[in-house]
Amino acid sequence: MQTFLILSLLSSPWCEVQVTVRGVWVLDWAGKPVEPTPWRRGLQTSGLTVKDGRLISVGDQKSNFTGHLLPIRPPGKESATSTRLLSRPVPIVPDPAVSQRAVLEKYLRKPNPDLEGLAADPFRPDVFYAVVEMDGPFLLEIRWPKGAEKALIKRIVEVKVPEIEPWRYDPNYRFEGVTVTAPGPELVIAYERASDELPRLLAVKWKDKSAQSLTAAVLPVPFAKLEPRAGKDSLLNVNGLAAVYPRKRSATGGAPTAGNRRSSSPDESEPQARYLLLAARDEERIIVLDARSYRILRVVDVDFRGPGGERLKWVSPEGIAVDSRLNRVYVISDPDSIHGNYRRRENREAEGNYASMVPLLFTLKLSDILPPK
Repeated sequence: MQTFLILSLLSSPWCEVQVTVRGVWVLDWAGKPVEPTPWRRGLQTSGLTVKDGRLISVGDQKSNFTGHLLPIRPPGKESATSTRLLSRPVPIVPDPAVSQRAVLEKYLRKPNPDLEGLAADPFRPDVFYAVVEMDGPFLLEIRWPKGAEKALIKRIVEVKVPEIEPWRYDPNYRFEGVTVTAPGPELVIAYERASDELPRLLAVKWKDKSAQSLTAAVLPVPFAKLEPRAGKDSLLNVNGLAAVYPRKRSATGGAPTAGNRRSSSPDESEPQARYLLLAARDEERIIVLDARSYRILRVVDVDFRGPGGERLKWVSPEGIAVDSRLNRVYVISDPDSIHGNYRRRENREAEGNYASMVPLLFTLKLSDILPPK
């Protein structure tokens, strides 16, 4: 369920809107909550992407399934209050043929990698990219054919970011989201928050298959012009990232054909993303950018609710993904609760699935998020 309200068209250079949306619980493959342990946080979903109609997340460093892909069944009826994993979590393991052995050895030193953003490559079947925040930071190319029992790391590089230090010099404020914006691949990485209390977007071109490291370029996004969200005592950060491509059109240039409606691949005549959707976790916003000029086009303030419509103290939306053919934007929470604040707003302590840190998955209409044509 989703409600939509235009707040302002004139007071800022972009359109500001508000959306209210209810989430559904993400349960395991048997339809049960994944219970946390003293050192683990249940599923602890982080990045999110869409591939061939499947939603795929990744287990963060405190997940019961750290270093695993988490395939998720997209929610069905609006009245549903839960969905589940499509299968058991899929381990991400190195391919024996990986050429970047020195970088791989650094990655393998930690048994619970801090995997954050995840993106499917829309131009290459079975290929995904992931970023690792606390260590490295690293960028991984992963191959996972549908139904395979393991996902293989095919390439891995360290990413260098000149002249940027993370907020409070804490490496946990570095890489979060990642998305593919053009073939090559050309990628954009979300840098959560720098020492000046603002996030960054970083551009990376990964064309040299033997490269051990890549240097990112900072994109000119005017984050400093954004006013804080009213009622949110928080700084701006960016934790999720998704690209929106032009839809395929018929040879005459008209509306998409019936065959094209079944495909979620980009238009081959325009193989560059048109929009970028940014999930700003702490302010609970979706920021819409022009993917070519990096202008802010729209700011969507989201009122994330629980499955019963309950208001929540803390949601922690980290992963965002787009399925253009279904007119959907998916957002998933990373409920690594701080001080028990993943809970109903009226409750002083977390109860039920909130206490079990069961993630919430939200479905919004893409047409409500993008600027009107």
